[in-house]
Amino acid sequence: MIEPLKKITLVTLDHDRDKTLEHLRDLAIIHLQISHGESPEQAAAASAMEQLQATILNVRELATTSVLVTPDLESVEQFAHRVETILAERQVCVAERDQINLQLAELAPWGDFDLDLIHRSHAAGLHIYLCAGTVPERLSVETVIQIIATNQTTIYFVVISPHPVSVELPEIHLPTKSISELRRVAADLAVQVAQFDIQLAQLGARNATLEAALHGRHERFDFFQARDSLSQDGRLLHLSGYILARREVELRVAADTHGWALRIEEPTDDDQDTPTFLTMPNWLKFAMPLFEFIGILPGYREFDITSWFTGFFIIFFAMIIGDAAYGVIFSTVALIGLSKVSVSQRPALKLILILSQAATIWGVLNGSWFGIEDRSILPSVMRGIPWFQEMRNIQWLCFLLGAIHLSIAHIWKGLVTMNSLTCLAQFGWTLVIWGNFFLASQLVADQPAPEAMFWLYGIGGGLVLCFTAPSRNLLKTIISGIITLINPSGGAISSFGDLLSYIRLFAVGLSGAYVANSFNMMGGMFEGGILGFLVGILIIVFGHTLNMALSSLSVLVHGIRLNTLEFSGHIGVEWGGQPFRAFARRRVSVEASQ
Repeated sequence: MIEPLKKITLVTLDHDRDKTLEHLRDLAIIHLQISHGESPEQAAAASAMEQLQATILNVRELATTSVLVTPDLESVEQFAHRVETILAERQVCVAERDQINLQLAELAPWGDFDLDLIHRSHAAGLHIYLCAGTVPERLSVETVIQIIATNQTTIYFVVISPHPVSVELPEIHLPTKSISELRRVAADLAVQVAQFDIQLAQLGARNATLEAALHGRHERFDFFQARDSLSQDGRLLHLSGYILARREVELRVAADTHGWALRIEEPTDDDQDTPTFLTMPNWLKFAMPLFEFIGILPGYREFDITSWFTGFFIIFFAMIIGDAAYGVIFSTVALIGLSKVSVSQRPALKLILILSQAATIWGVLNGSWFGIEDRSILPSVMRGIPWFQEMRNIQWLCFLLGAIHLSIAHIWKGLVTMNSLTCLAQFGWTLVIWGNFFLASQLVADQPAPEAMFWLYGIGGGLVLCFTAPSRNLLKTIISGIITLINPSGGAISSFGDLLSYIRLFAVGLSGAYVANSFNMMGGMFEGGILGFLVGILIIVFGHTLNMALSSLSVLVHGIRLNTLEFSGHIGVEWGGQPFRAFARRRVSVEASQ
């Protein structure tokens, strides 16, 4: 459910600014309304936070199980600063090493030569030019050109002349150090980089310490952001935000304790900053990782459709995966993972387990096991129910799911607006959807359409026509209804197209079955002893692994789309919510590796 919120305005004295923010952070119940201004302190805190985030990502790749003992008095922030310093020094060394290696690569065609000899020759009046490019045609008779090396695009040559050459030459940039010295410096830098890598690998084992430091920098940034959001009126500071309605008493007690002036009111309908605090019942909490992964949240004044979203997503997942053996594999992986991962990671695995079990049930119904086409070779209990193996029946079932799914959207929307005649338009759309169901079933699934289909279109279209925007002006009412019905983005044709979209469940599931069967046939083509058998097994295993991965991606594309576009479009959910984030301290536990 989307919990009700209250809009609050808090007033305090300017000299109590920092103390007030500390109390509010300890209270941890207010979602602050953040301004877009940025002070130098906030910018510095943001930069430090981003720098440490980059450091953690760079060090994490080098982490080892070994632990470097650090001074007992070293704080979390000191440790983070030490890691950042080492990483910065390493980056300098890497840049210098790469620059020298680039110079050496450019000089490689010339072989090993004495740079001092060239300088001494110039001083003695003999001019030597190392060039890479096109050999010039017009040079003096005294000038000597010696080609050193060539490749497909470049000629490397030396020009030797007793006097300066007036013609422009494609000279290379000579280093300030000799070749041998450059190689020595590059080798020394490589050793330094390796030493830094060893240090960072050891320090990376204390990743929890770095994470704690990052939370500290997040906390510092949050404080400056909150401070910069305060508006001042003389000696008074104003702070705006939102709290959960059920915590109003708690805030009033704190205001009385600390001497804050407080105004609490309902958020206005046009307030676009109202966040969303979404809570799920215990039986639905397994689905929370799904919404966190997708990154969607209904707006504060939108419908909470998470339960319907989850229920239909499970069905869509089962139909798209479509294979009982795949479901068993996913379930096994999830069960093994549940016994090994931490408590925080278990909800995601529980979600995978439930989805996998649904896929197994669907695969059992249609008798699909690793895409085996000849079900006669399977045990009788694994052959499935014949009805679920008829294509037109599955197509009909897809349209039935679509009709139920979209009808829920309009019925729910109608029930919420029961105090208005516009609710009849929503019930009218429900009738139109069922008319679409019979028409789609006839056109695609070769199912006979009853005469009631025309009554559904007639009555449903009439309700939409008359009650989309009812008014005392009958002509205006009818014109509004007609515009709604013929609207290409939300009218009758669009409604029919949305219902047809559910056929993707059949199409994607069927394509997965074809891919599985194709790899089975390719694997079966290899005969001739143990080697042929092993090659065939490898092809089959690779093919089914690839098919499971592609089917899972299809779920993310099609299973989520039917919920977030088709269903959400009919119920009017735009997923424009911003999460409720209380202004609070950030704390993580630092492991004993410290």
